[in-house]
Amino acid sequence: MSGLTSHGSNQTDQTSRIQPLIPICTAPSHHATMFSWAPVALINSTLTLVTGAIPSPTPLDDRSNWMRDHALLHPDATLHNIRIPGTHNSASYRYRGAGHVWAVCQTHTVREQLEAGIRYLDLRVCDDASDLDNAAAESEFTFGDHPPFNPPINILSSSKDPPHLWCSHTSLTIPLLPNLLDLRAFLASHPHEIVILQIKQDWNRILTPLGAAYLDQLLHALFPPRIIIQDDILRAWPLRRLTDRGKQLVLVGHAGGSKGFDLPLTNPRPPAYLSSWNHTHSGDVNILKRNLAAWCEEVVAGGGRQQHGCLKNLEVIVTPTAIGMVRATVMAGSLASRTRELHAVVVGSEGLFEEVGRGVGWGSMNIVSFDYLSSEMVGAVLEMNGRA
Repeated sequence: MSGLTSHGSNQTDQTSRIQPLIPICTAPSHHATMFSWAPVALINSTLTLVTGAIPSPTPLDDRSNWMRDHALLHPDATLHNIRIPGTHNSASYRYRGAGHVWAVCQTHTVREQLEAGIRYLDLRVCDDASDLDNAAAESEFTFGDHPPFNPPINILSSSKDPPHLWCSHTSLTIPLLPNLLDLRAFLASHPHEIVILQIKQDWNRILTPLGAAYLDQLLHALFPPRIIIQDDILRAWPLRRLTDRGKQLVLVGHAGGSKGFDLPLTNPRPPAYLSSWNHTHSGDVNILKRNLAAWCEEVVAGGGRQQHGCLKNLEVIVTPTAIGMVRATVMAGSLASRTRELHAVVVGSEGLFEEVGRGVGWGSMNIVSFDYLSSEMVGAVLEMNGRA
């Protein structure tokens, strides 16, 4: 299969690749952080020394039509009974401000992720960026070959400008609209692929009621015929029946326990959704493996709707506390290296996937999301579809 990207070693720091597009220092935003008083470049350089470098993007295989191909071989397959690769903090492939080693979870754009086979996207949204950040975004971001798009403003007061919606992961990463345009373009050119989009307020940033209402209208303007609203249809209809009717986008709100919103205008009854997030709070990969296996057992033990009628997201991620991250880095290597170790213990011959498959079964897995996208992880997730 052809490679979508071709970059250097995983060990290369991304700072030099990203920073030329981003001012070295930004003015404090309305969302002040503990780092807002200090030079951003100095903080990020220090964090790199302490916690390790962000890996460079790896080459990706083209799996842009895997769902179409799977539906042809398995005409009764639904979204609930297949394994779906996804990315955690999907729009955090750029950063703006301090704390980049914690903010960056991906190294490929949303369009590259989709072409590599990702069918679950996790976007965190805010509208509390500073005027300087918003002005810089106007000059930094072009929309390439996307057709012109005029954002809707009819639900807003004519005396107000539309809110500036950003993706973020504590730090600002990239404006939301380029990512949504990438998603729209991908769905238009791949009419038999379905994407699950979780979109929520970033946990420690601000999304105003005006911003949430504008986001809802933006989604309606971009994806009106493609959004799958009825949960019962999502559970019952096979993949090909959905896409033959132009239904390609599933919206889910925030997972339980996470501050966010459920897009009340777009989808008053979002699909049922479970996440292993509460089982990921460790920097020890062996503890994480045990925790994730326990979560799969809990899903199966729940039976009924949890097992057959709910989108389930096994988050294969390392999420220690900040103090734990520094401590673990000194003892066990960088966050990126521990993420790679976790991927290895998940997909190995005695890894989590094999353990769960032999035990409670592949049915406990649905979405499998992870940091630092790699073709190996996508391939391992899709391989389970042939073994379930």
